[in-house]
Order: sequence, then C-alpha cells, then structure tokens
Amino acid sequence: MHSWHTILSDENFTDFFTNTITVKQTATSTDSSGTNTFQFYANGTAIGNAISIKNGAKGDKGDTGEKGEKGETGANGAAAGFAQPLADAETLTPGTDAFVDINADGPNTSKIFTFHFGIPKGEKGDKGDKGDKGNDGYTPYIDDKSGNWIVNNQNTGIHAKGDKGDKGDNGTNGTNGAAAGFGTISATGVTLNPGTDATASVVPSGSNTSKNLAFTFGIPRGDKGDKGEKGDKGEKGDKGEKGDTGSISFPES
Repeated sequence: MHSWHTILSDENFTDFFTNTITVKQTATSTDSSGTNTFQFYANGTAIGNAISIKNGAKGDKGDTGEKGEKGETGANGAAAGFAQPLADAETLTPGTDAFVDINADGPNTSKIFTFHFGIPKGEKGDKGDKGDKGNDGYTPYIDDKSGNWIVNNQNTGIHAKGDKGDKGDNGTNGTNGAAAGFGTISATGVTLNPGTDATASVVPSGSNTSKNLAFTFGIPRGDKGDKGEKGDKGEKGDKGEKGDTGSISFPES
C-alpha cells in the first residue's frame, strides 16, 4: 500500500484492474500552512474531483543524537598495474579506413589491454614505364607452383617469398606497483611484400606508473604494376669499310 506521501506525487502505478493511474499535483501552497491540490487520472483521463490536502503543522525539532564511535581503519587497497598487452591486425581492402579497437579486461591490479588494428592494403602500383631497348635474354619470373625464381628457364630453388616466422612467446607479467599510468605512445611502420598479411605488435617498457607502448605495423605494399611494353627494335648498323687490296707472290722456279 502506498502512503499518502508517495501517492500524492507525480508518478504512475497500476491498480488491480490493470489501468494506469496517474496522480498529478495541480496546485502547490506557498507556505507550510497552505493547501496542495491533486488530480487522479486513469489512462490519461481525469477521474473524480480533485483532492485538496492541507499541510500539517511543523513538528518540534528532535534532540541531537549521540556521536557514534570512530570506525576502524580500512585495509590498504592493492596497487594498480598492467599485465602483458596484446595486439593483432587484419588486412583491409585498399581505400578503406584504418581502425583500432581497444578492449580492457582483468582486475585493476593486472589490467590487460588488447589492441585490434584494421590496416588497409596499399593501392595497386602504377603501370611501369616503357623499358629501354635491351639485349636478348630471359626475364626472371616466379614459378606459380614452387614459388621459386626462374632465371634463364632454370629453377634457382630460391623462394621469392620468405616463410612466415613463428609467433613469439608472451612476455612475463610485471609485478604490481603504484597507480598505473601511460608514458610515451609511439608507432613505426614496416613495408611488407605485396600479398602478405598486415601485422601489428606492441612492446611495453617503463614502469607501471608511466607505461610506454611502442607499436610496430607491417603494411603490405600494393601489387606490382603491369609490365611495360617491349622496347623498339634497334636500327641496322652501318656497312663496314672496304678492305685493302691483297698482294700475290709466286714461288721461284
């Protein structure tokens, strides 16, 4: 059951017949001896007459209570700190916007930050310029099956693309210390071969009170431009000069 103090305020409540009853104060007295007027509404429609309630007389001030006992000193809280941060990346299509998502997890004494980067692939390179005339020869190319360089129609056994290295082990978590904070945030970029996946890594340094984060991003270069057109055939060389007249000798008889 609502007390008069609760009912006589601007609020909604539902009666036993599932109608929404609204009570609104339509008039307010300007002093403690005045009268306050309230109107009941059912589903937005006024019901019955407005109710006027006169304020009661103000009671005497109560006696001052006794001072409570001093509470016990609370235990010291654990110091805030960082755990090993994590970072990864996904390769986006050329022309899209790069992004970063940051997620924080774990207690404040060992907070783990996870950084997820979206890095767009570089645009395709421009078509190469027309090549100069050159001597006949063989153009090195990459074998589709083995991925090796082919030079002079011979498989060199040398991979055009290096093997992907193993993922490094996670670093050891630092010990808890004073309140956590950030120091210098830096980032460097490394150009990768076309077709490789973008990479991201982060190396923390410094104390937990001024943690430095150094990000390294691997950004793949755009695909190689189309091969330039073959150079024009060279002009025919000039005719050589006529040789000197030779001498004839006969043996003596």
